[in-house]
Amino acid sequence: MAIIRSKQASSYGTINIHTTVADWWQDVDVPYVAHAFLNNGVILRVRDVLRLTANNSAASHPDQQYWRAITQNGASRVQSVWNIVNPVRANIIRIDIDCKLMPCATANTSCLYQVPAFINNLYGLNNMPLRIFSHADENMGGGGSSKRVVLCMSGATSGNLLTAYNNHDGWGWAP
Repeated sequence: MAIIRSKQASSYGTINIHTTVADWWQDVDVPYVAHAFLNNGVILRVRDVLRLTANNSAASHPDQQYWRAITQNGASRVQSVWNIVNPVRANIIRIDIDCKLMPCATANTSCLYQVPAFINNLYGLNNMPLRIFSHADENMGGGGSSKRVVLCMSGATSGNLLTAYNNHDGWGWAP
């Protein structure tokens, strides 16, 4: 069954997810943004929209660059993301991720596997429900929509993430 996202329920204060992402299907770059939904109805933008050009290297995709910084010791948290997430960690009920494209899923270093691990390991959000929404038609079909969604959890095993990816569904907006 396709997921219907409510435009009204995707707005809080100055944040309007629909307005932010509505035309991403036709964007030349690959934009990416995440929002944390709190148990009191508040929606927080985790970080400003990141727009990058298409690239074949998974480590250079906006998915991974949004959630981690590279230091001499490897991946580390992005301080601006930590500053938003850490004070409300106990109140986050899910994270919605919007990207022009589906996460790549070709190797263990792919975005499908790395992003849930970053959210778990760098930000302490274990077993956090994630909804990853793509906006471009990638000829993946099904669900009555060309836009795809993957439902998964941070900290999930590679097998569970691949199953979630293979069970992707369509999605659309409603008032």
